[in-house]
Amino acid sequence: MTGWDHEFAVPFINEGQFYVTDPGPLRDPVLSFSLRRDRALDLILETRTTADAKSTTREHPSGTVRFATECASLENIGGVKVKLTGVIPYRVSTSINPRTGEGEHVEEAKIHSLEAVVRNGVEARHTIDWLENLPTSPFVWPNFVETNTETATTRRIGLGDDGIMLFGKDTGKSSSRTAAKIVVAGAEMYICALGRRDDNDLVKPGCIIYVGNPDEEFRKKVRIAVSFALGVCLVDLGSAAYSKDWEIISFSSRSAYSIDLKVLDLVILPPAPLARAMAA
Repeated sequence: MTGWDHEFAVPFINEGQFYVTDPGPLRDPVLSFSLRRDRALDLILETRTTADAKSTTREHPSGTVRFATECASLENIGGVKVKLTGVIPYRVSTSINPRTGEGEHVEEAKIHSLEAVVRNGVEARHTIDWLENLPTSPFVWPNFVETNTETATTRRIGLGDDGIMLFGKDTGKSSSRTAAKIVVAGAEMYICALGRRDDNDLVKPGCIIYVGNPDEEFRKKVRIAVSFALGVCLVDLGSAAYSKDWEIISFSSRSAYSIDLKVLDLVILPPAPLARAMAA
């Protein structure tokens, strides 16, 4: 779930036994919730509440132009806390629970960003920025991405001590030339076009892996420079920090600016060399 090769914030929260500790502008009490990315790569929180649940936040008239600063909080049984920022409820519907016959509200809210700290007091040795719209072609990537997978199986036949134990191991290996190492201001990083996965909706996923823990301002400059150099509009999905043993320390995720996913249709236009016209 927290592997390095995909953005994991949504499944981590959905499967991590989280509950709402502060509803913010959401209707409360919340019975259950789920998080997803919609087609435009926005983060959408869907909550189920009782029919009499209400929000304590002042409603703003439709069409109001303002900064959405409302927040909500989640926590799981392990003490991991997630802060949701820019929470904007935009739709409420009513459904009937077929088991109880009671009414429920289903509320949808757009989340600007979220962040969580999984481990405190651990030094970050690697940082990954998750991206969409990082294609594998038509580029000729200079470095390989080699993947080794191993699955171990143990099986006991017989009852108690009167039996045998069987061990098996399946291994696999693959490689692709879809990466490039660059150094910027002394910081090492690897740009990786990851290719589409069957278990998520990203079309051209990729990432930038930093050796160390550069701040967000530096990483934003790198993303802009890489976007310009490749001639593609990179879509920023979020980031994650890892320890030296690749244990997750913290992560963030955000609603992406993708022009309603039209960035995937833009023609790839890398920079063209400029030269003074030569006299005939």
